[in-house]
Amino acid sequence: MIIWLSIFFILIVTNLFSGYFNVFYLGLYHPFKFETTNGEFSATLHFGQSMKMEDIENRFESFKQDNPTIENVKLYRNFKINVLEFWNWYRFATHPMYRYPYKKPT
Repeated sequence: MIIWLSIFFILIVTNLFSGYFNVFYLGLYHPFKFETTNGEFSATLHFGQSMKMEDIENRFESFKQDNPTIENVKLYRNFKINVLEFWNWYRFATHPMYRYPYKKPT
């Protein structure tokens, strides 16, 4: 019982302080890249900055309006979710950037 409580406590604490873990693990300005199927549109979020997914989504909507000839355009993330990074589990479940489907970078 104590072992399970200890594991649970470690998971809670590491997810609360995942930003600090990621600075050491990923670096201060780790890029998270997004692009469309054929690479017509691409954008990057940097971990050390404000990480506003809304900015990427707004730029993508503007791209779609400026390029109406491109049909069925969809945005993908170019980074994998590493489930072994237990300190990021909360972020994986709640941050909107992880809701996009994965595609290998072009």
